[in-house]
Amino acid sequence: MFRRSLYYTLAIFAWYGSVSGAFAQESASVLENKDAGHFLIELNRATDKSTDSINACELVIFAHNQIGASLDQISFKLAVVDSYSKFISLLSLPLGPMRANDSKFASYTLKLGCGEISKVVVNEIDVCLLDDATDNSGICHDTLEVNSLEAAIEMAL
Repeated sequence: MFRRSLYYTLAIFAWYGSVSGAFAQESASVLENKDAGHFLIELNRATDKSTDSINACELVIFAHNQIGASLDQISFKLAVVDSYSKFISLLSLPLGPMRANDSKFASYTLKLGCGEISKVVVNEIDVCLLDDATDNSGICHDTLEVNSLEAAIEMAL
């Protein structure tokens, strides 16, 4: 009887050790990724500007350079998709030069109601030049993250 309870006790400790080790590993991985730089494009706000005769939606996009390097030039193309998953419009997002930790906002007014928009997709990285570089850098593609503060409109890669 004593051996059996000792066996179960040891098995529980072994399981606990493997589970806590996995949690510790996952926590370390999350911290490493948090410290890794990223470039954020966020749908900050969607405001319905419709009147009796015209539907309109103002989209405010926020960009934040946290890649740890200055960019000589950065520009994106954003695709707007309706609630039927149909393409509506392609928006150009030229941000120009951005220092490390620099932030910028851009505003677009579309001729449809905000309720008709389901998604904004980063369709293309037009230009991503690090300071003093002559060729596009893959760093923007590798570090790009998206977010939406509007629950009804998804932001996607």
